[in-house]
Amino acid sequence: MAMTVCTKIINTFEKNDLEKRIELAQIGMLYTAVKLESGVAGVAYSFPRKGCGPSVIRSGQSLKGTPAGEIVPSLGSNNLADSSLALATINALASTKGMPRGAVLGDVLEAIDIRTQETVCMVGCFFPVMERLKNRQITVKSVDLEQKPGALPAGKAFAILRESQVALITATTVINSTIDPLLEAVKHCREVVILGPSTPLLPLGFKDTPVTCLAGIRVKEPDELFRIVGEGGGFRFFKSCTRKFTMRVSRGEQQSPLKAE
Repeated sequence: MAMTVCTKIINTFEKNDLEKRIELAQIGMLYTAVKLESGVAGVAYSFPRKGCGPSVIRSGQSLKGTPAGEIVPSLGSNNLADSSLALATINALASTKGMPRGAVLGDVLEAIDIRTQETVCMVGCFFPVMERLKNRQITVKSVDLEQKPGALPAGKAFAILRESQVALITATTVINSTIDPLLEAVKHCREVVILGPSTPLLPLGFKDTPVTCLAGIRVKEPDELFRIVGEGGGFRFFKSCTRKFTMRVSRGEQQSPLKAE
């Protein structure tokens, strides 16, 4: 049985990584943020909560001082609050490991080659990216779980992906474990990008998949980010607290080691 992307991401960490402890966790309306005792932070999308199901915080105790190793294995679990917390923790841990070689500051559309007359399938609505592509006379078909302007129902994703040359897939698909079937549908695509603030910049997590590029962020101002997340703000409010990075991923090849950021 093939290893899932969530399992690959979890397996990128060693024992000493997972021993790092949480200093602060913030589960906001739109994003979840985690800061480690070393001061580095990570974020991940918070899916809208429907009721109060079981959670890693069910004991009512603070997450402060909790080893990352107790949180990270929840990535991809059925409890989306736990999975979001796990990915935010993973993104913080990734920052402690340094930036992967080949990662560069910049926006996703600066890193990938999208040609005129190609069809782009966007899984998850990134309106600024969509508008820039449409201004270049590139056909963009967007699908989303939520009803958003210009977005088709999520159920149409697989059919559209199979007809597209470029796939832009939100990293929230890692949180709800829909990423693996989506990656099966994009094997023919020339470019497959995982993007958004939730994106784990961990190329080994996408080894032996069709992914060609990761486009994510690193947090540069944790305190301000926590204030915004705690007040219900989304990425357009806290993007100034972050830096955007992109990196190419070679399909099926062992990735380069990490370098100091």
